[in-house]
Amino acid sequence: GFSKGEESGFAKGEESGFAKGRIKGLLDILSDFGAVPDEFQAHLQDIDDETLKLWTKLASTSKSMEEFLKQI
Repeated sequence: GFSKGEESGFAKGEESGFAKGRIKGLLDILSDFGAVPDEFQAHLQDIDDETLKLWTKLASTSKSMEEFLKQI
């Protein structure tokens, strides 16, 4: 079996993979509006999961990048 250290490392890596997938999904939605600002993309590296979920919902209902950025 896994030692505790290996187990938590695996779970953390898996969690990080999910976050990266969610960030990619958000960026995919936003890219439909055009170029995603670099400073916004940089901010995504430190985002928590709840905020990421909220922003993804907002992005999917926004009609433009400007509208999305005003809501966040």
